[in-house]
This record gives sequence, C-alpha cells and structure tokens, in this order.
Amino acid sequence: MSVLVVIRGNSASGKTTTARAVQRRFPRAQCLVVSQDTVRRLMLREFDVPAARNIDLLEQIAMFGLSRDLVVIVEGILDADRYSPMLQRLTASAAHALHYCFDLSFEQTVIRHAGRPQAAEFSGEQMAQWFRGWQPLPFADEVRIDADWELEVIVDRIHTDITHARTCGPSTPVPSRAADSVTEFDAARVGGAFSSRPGVSSSGRTALRIAWFGTSLVEHFEAFSARLVDQADLPLVGSTVTVDQWRRRGYVHAVTVWASTRFPDIEFTVGNYGQGGATSSDVLAAVHATINDQPRADLAVLGCGINDVCSLAKFTCCSSDARRRVVAARSGWPGRDPGNSSGPADSLHAGV
Repeated sequence: MSVLVVIRGNSASGKTTTARAVQRRFPRAQCLVVSQDTVRRLMLREFDVPAARNIDLLEQIAMFGLSRDLVVIVEGILDADRYSPMLQRLTASAAHALHYCFDLSFEQTVIRHAGRPQAAEFSGEQMAQWFRGWQPLPFADEVRIDADWELEVIVDRIHTDITHARTCGPSTPVPSRAADSVTEFDAARVGGAFSSRPGVSSSGRTALRIAWFGTSLVEHFEAFSARLVDQADLPLVGSTVTVDQWRRRGYVHAVTVWASTRFPDIEFTVGNYGQGGATSSDVLAAVHATINDQPRADLAVLGCGINDVCSLAKFTCCSSDARRRVVAARSGWPGRDPGNSSGPADSLHAGV
C-alpha cells in the first residue's frame, strides 16, 4: 500500500537528514526519497521560480514510487505557493498521505547550517533570501516540528505513523482538482437556506446540492482540544482535557471530500441539517422546513431509523426530476451520543 510522506521546511531545518534516517528504517528498495534539492539543483541546475520544470519532475518521480506501493518521501523547502498544486495531486494519488513541516526561526536555521557541509556553498545572508517562516499547506494538516524535537524523536514519530498507515485500509482521499469545489456549511437553524444557485457553477462544473437529514450520525460533532495536537503539552493517557470546540467533521464531511475527489467535474454544495438526539418527528420537521427553500436540493440523504418520514421526504424535499433520488444512509457511524439531547459535553478523555 502506497504511503506519501511530505517533509517541508526552510533551508537547514533538518529535512534531508530526517528523510534519510526514516528511509534507513525500511528494507532496501522499499522507501523512495525524492529530494527537491537533488532534482532542482543537481539534476536540472534550475532556479526555484514559478512553473519551474523541477515541479513536474518531482511529481513524476514520486508517482513512480506510489504506483509501485512504495513509501515515498518528498522533502524540500517546497514553497506552499508554488508547490501546493503538485503536492495536492500526489496526496490524492496515495493510499495514505502524511505531512510534516519544520517550524524553526531563521536564527536556528543559521546555527544548524554552520555545522553542515553546505556551509561553504552559501552564506546566512543568502539563506535569508529563501526564508519563508511558517507557511502551511492550504489542503493538509501538517505535523509542526519545532527546534525542541530531537532527530530520533522525529524519525520515530514518522516511522510509527507510516507503520500505522500501512496496517490500515486506504484513507479517504482529499480533493485534487476539486479542492475548491466543496462548499460546506452548518445550518444556523433548521430551515436555513442554501446560498448558491443550482445548475452550472461559476467554475463551469455541474452543480449538485445535497441536503443531509438525520440524528447524531449525520450531525456528527467531533470534539476538539488543542492539547491533543500540542506536542509540548500532550495529556496523559486517560486524563481529562477541556473541549475547545465542536466541529462537524465526521461522516458527512468524509463523504463530501470523497465525492469531490471521485467526481471532479461536479461542484458540491452541502447542507447539514442533522440534529443529535432528534426524534423522527424532529427530522420530519427539518425536512418540512426546507421544502420551500429556493433552489431546492437535488439530493436528500436521510439517516436510517426514520423510515416513517422517508416516503414523505422523497416527494417533498427534492426537485421533481425523475432522476433525483433519496438515499437512506444506514446508522452505526460514531458521532455524538444519540441519547445526549441536551448538548455536547464539555470534556473528553485522552486515549492512545
């Protein structure tokens, strides 16, 4: 199963050293390291400019490895403005994609550079011209690596993440060409209207409007605490942390992202009308509240366990085109406790 690992960061952050150390954890010919410096500076002798040829060559070499189910590590400065589209295509092509980015101050990179063989090739003044600071990718959540992380800790983390990814099934792909086609919103109240017109979108793609109705499996709140992703302040296993916010990033979000990747010629607009702890009558009321929304949804998705409202919704929620249909999604997806109708809790337990 192919795994893409992207390691980004400013010059002298430790990207190449990390990539090579991770590669040595695998048998020979099982891990391919694609270095931006090797491709751009040595193979092409090219400046790092917009639309440079090294971008396409990096992608082709990485795709070679992904097509053969290798672990592919792409490392380099990889400026977000210039390299994001290429990295996004690679991410969509891999069964699993892992993203890491070094976040060091310029002074820290200069200190590290002084101990490298390349110190004789270029100066700190030249490095200042290349320094970009923290520049996250717009399409991926990157693990942020600061100066406090020891090399062995970084390598262990990446190797563990790769091993875990290879033992799991393929993850839901992220959008590639359709990255800007998903318009998600959470209805502020039942009956909130869609905000764009159906038919052909401004981007030229066919527009499809989807309304989701149901209980907690559709609403699917996800508890989020910053401590769970803060390497310097991780809680002990089993301890309690405060919930900073609840996000709708579960089943509906995953299906929308998958559909946008699978059908890049369609622009999806999604309305989530799920209500945790709702009864069949509550869901029916939500369906009724959207009947007169203009324009109407092209597709309505209902959570199962509400069969008594499916028949009515089929004829009232969607437009009259015979090709429109109602899809009943089976329950069983984890989300907020279905019995919790009084609202989400304010804490959760840290786990492994």
